[in-house]
Amino acid sequence: MTALGEYRVDLVFTGHIHTCARSQPLRFRPEPDQALDPVSRQGQLAGRLDWDPRFDGRRHTSADGVIHIVTGGGGAPLHLKGRSGQLRLKPCVARVVTDEHSFSLLDIAGRSLTFRQIRAGGTELDRFTLTK
Repeated sequence: MTALGEYRVDLVFTGHIHTCARSQPLRFRPEPDQALDPVSRQGQLAGRLDWDPRFDGRRHTSADGVIHIVTGGGGAPLHLKGRSGQLRLKPCVARVVTDEHSFSLLDIAGRSLTFRQIRAGGTELDRFTLTK
């Protein structure tokens, strides 16, 4: 089990890349006794990546895994403009928006969190609810 899973992390937010992307709920299981490959420039770790195909954020709101969100479309030039299709080819990617500026909004009520990605004009690009 990864450290994120061990500590029951539900969401991870990152930025830097000027785009918006959301993963399916992910689980990474490293192979026993594997260490970071010192030869790899990216520090690859041997293991298996699985995702929760049942989670849809509307009917099925309890996720088995960690949802990763890149939210960097707030105003600077968009890094991946016109390349949404390339990123959507991965089955662990739930949503990608590369052609529009946007911001993230979280609404939390008790054990329920609703995430929304909002266009600069005010309409929604993405939405899901996560329930604990």
